[in-house]
Amino acid sequence: MRSHHAPTRCLLERFSFRDAGVRGKKKVWVYEKGSIPRATSNFRGESAEHAYFAGSSDSATEEEIEARLNQNYEAPFNALLPSFDRDVHLFESKEVRRICAEYVSNLFQRCKARREGANLLMTQEIHKIREIARSGALLRLEAAKDSIFRRGPIYFDELKQAIEQQVEKALSASEEQRRFVDDVDRSTKFLADQLQDLQWSILGSDSRTEFVISDTPVVSMAFDQKGGRKFGVGVRNPAAEWYLPIAPWRVLRMKHKLSPERLSALHIRPAINMAQVLTSHRRVYSRSKSVEMDSLVQTHGSTYKFHVHVFKGSFDESTESRFDQSFADV
Repeated sequence: MRSHHAPTRCLLERFSFRDAGVRGKKKVWVYEKGSIPRATSNFRGESAEHAYFAGSSDSATEEEIEARLNQNYEAPFNALLPSFDRDVHLFESKEVRRICAEYVSNLFQRCKARREGANLLMTQEIHKIREIARSGALLRLEAAKDSIFRRGPIYFDELKQAIEQQVEKALSASEEQRRFVDDVDRSTKFLADQLQDLQWSILGSDSRTEFVISDTPVVSMAFDQKGGRKFGVGVRNPAAEWYLPIAPWRVLRMKHKLSPERLSALHIRPAINMAQVLTSHRRVYSRSKSVEMDSLVQTHGSTYKFHVHVFKGSFDESTESRFDQSFADV
C-alpha cells in the first residue's frame, strides 16, 4: 500500500487546476530540484510512499493506520475547510482550534523531512551509546552505576555485549520504522497541546499571487526587529509564527497572542512560499506554472535540514518526548 505522508491528498487537490485540454481534468504543477516542472493528475501517487505507515508494534496493518489517521485528524479538519473559504471566523471555538491543532501537528509529524531529521538525530544518540560500550573506562563507570542500582554484580563483558546488541537493533531499518509508526499519535498530541491556544487566523493573498505548498507543508518563522526571518522555529519561541497553506489564496496562521504583527499583507505570499521551498524534502506544488518558482526550487530547494537547523536542544536525558520538547524549546 502507498500511504500519504504530506501533504495529504485532500489538501494537495486544493492546489490543482482544471486542464482544459484533457476535459477539465484536475492537475497540479510539481517542482523538484534537478527536474523540469511537470503537471500531474496522479494525486494518489504524489507525496505517497509504499509501507510508510507499516511495521507497528501492535500488528496494525498500514491500511488500518492510514484509516485511523484519516478519521482522527484529516476528516474533521477537511470538514472545516469550506467554512475557512467563506471567511467564517471559527477560531473562538476551542473545539475548532483543537481539530486544527491536531491536523497541523499530525501533518508536521508525518512529513518526510521531519521524520528523517528525527531519525538522523536519534542515530547520533545511539552512536553515543555505542561509544560508551567501546570505551573501557566509560563502560566500567556505567557498570559500576548499574551494580549500585541493581544491588548486584554487573559483568563487564556481558554489559558490553548487551549494549552492542541493543545498538544494532536500534539502528536497523525495521526498528526506525517501528519507532516512527508507534510514536505518531503521541507526538501529534504533544505538539497539538502547544498549538491549540495560540492565536489562529486565516490570511489571504490577492488574486494576482498564489501560495504554493511543499511536502513539508507546515512551516515556522520568527522575525527580528529589523524584519529578518529565521525559519524552523519552535512553537515556544514567543516570536514564532506557524503557517499552513490551505489553498492558493489562503494560509492558516498560528502565532502567540501578544507578539506584534511582523508580516504585512504585501509580504505574506513571498515569505511563506520561500519557507515552503527552503524546508521542502523534495517537491513543491502549485496551481500555476511559474518560471520564478522553478528558479527558487532549483536554487534553494531543501536547503534547511531538520537535524541541523531545527532540532538543537540537549538530548542527554533519555525521555520519551525529548525530540518534541527540543523542537518546542528552539
